[in-house]
Amino acid sequence: MKNFNTIIGFISLIFLTLITTPSYAYIDVVCNCKAEGLQYSHLIGRPMCDYQTTEYCIVSQTSDTLTYRVPTTNQVPACQFCGCYDYTSDWTYSSTSSGVLIRESITMRDSSTYRCDYVFNKPEGACSSGYYGLSEPDPNIYECQECPWLYDDKGGMAHGLTEYANKDADITDCYIQESDLRGMYFEDETGYYLLEGGNCYYSK
Repeated sequence: MKNFNTIIGFISLIFLTLITTPSYAYIDVVCNCKAEGLQYSHLIGRPMCDYQTTEYCIVSQTSDTLTYRVPTTNQVPACQFCGCYDYTSDWTYSSTSSGVLIRESITMRDSSTYRCDYVFNKPEGACSSGYYGLSEPDPNIYECQECPWLYDDKGGMAHGLTEYANKDADITDCYIQESDLRGMYFEDETGYYLLEGGNCYYSK
């Protein structure tokens, strides 16, 4: 009876070892950077993990995350392993303020050794060409001031311009480009005249 119990105990030990040993042979890395078009295509295409697979397979997959099983010998940080990278969108016009440009950015970070997450940063603001004086009167709203218009004595007009996506421009950075000055006429007691010789900047 003693030998029988010993054999049963030995078999149980072997069975328990077979179950627990694989957990020390691999780790699961969570890649959470698929949102906003950020892909990890080099990981897609691997088989889904099953009872016969212990590593180099996909544990689970959602629209945003992918959990990937790798050997414990993997020493690469999660974001680097997943192929996650920082992302900045193109400038787009704000829907709430005239002349304001907005762009969004995402920063990747290793939340742990085995997990990479993305963080949406606060939207970045700038002024479009023809606007200056970026300000933030509200924590979630940017505002810009419009450059002055130039009117001639025959009803012509030209809009002042500034550098595109400027952040610290002043009114003195507004200018009328030379091509817009052509054909504009001004009059005083001495007669008609026109402006030429390059861009014309605003002066206080």
